[in-house]
Amino acid sequence: MGTELPQLVSQGDITRIRVKHGGVVDVTLRTMLPDGINATLMVSFDLATNTPLRVVAKWAGGTVTEVASHFVVNPNLPQSLFAFVPPNNASATVGLPQTSSVLNVPQTPVGFSEQLPPSSSMETFMDANVGQSSSGASILLLTYQGPNGNPLLITERSMHSGITIFPSGTVTTQETVGSLSVTLGTLPSGQEMASFAVGKTLVVLEGEPQDMAPLLNAWAQNMVTSTVPSSHSVG
Repeated sequence: MGTELPQLVSQGDITRIRVKHGGVVDVTLRTMLPDGINATLMVSFDLATNTPLRVVAKWAGGTVTEVASHFVVNPNLPQSLFAFVPPNNASATVGLPQTSSVLNVPQTPVGFSEQLPPSSSMETFMDANVGQSSSGASILLLTYQGPNGNPLLITERSMHSGITIFPSGTVTTQETVGSLSVTLGTLPSGQEMASFAVGKTLVVLEGEPQDMAPLLNAWAQNMVTSTVPSSHSVG
């Protein structure tokens, strides 16, 4: 589990908290491991140092126990650890600057109209890049932080790019949100994906389930369209 522990805890459903003598708290929760296995975690925290002491993961067919020790806070790490050498088949990306909360036109034309989440959804812009798929189709990647602090990835491409949206094997459903026809799917990590078209642009959202419905509703309400009688909110 190691570096995945914070995400496992934040995404889990806490079922029990037990305070023990010596300033130790045991937190039991249900969560999903990175490989898609549903598991029960018991994490023991030292309240004096605010660090995990022991993690026990149990699932159908196995149990793993990890014991933490030798914590070092803010160590002096060499800069060489952070050097990045892109693989030979990587394509260059072009960053997009932010001005007054509105993205400027990409330095590299993408061939479709860029779409931004409405300001009413309270997302905080983090970064943007333009890249290409293996077939040469342009892709716009926008990263945001949701109102709850969770990361949100928005991928945009032309409706005619022919790029596969959902991972193979993903079960999808179709929803109507305002004027948007939305395809929803759940990833093995527990995060949700949603795709919809705005004009000739295909928008794909990836984020936490609790953030997806408010964002889709805000996006639908922000679009100036006629009322669709059969539309409803996602919740």
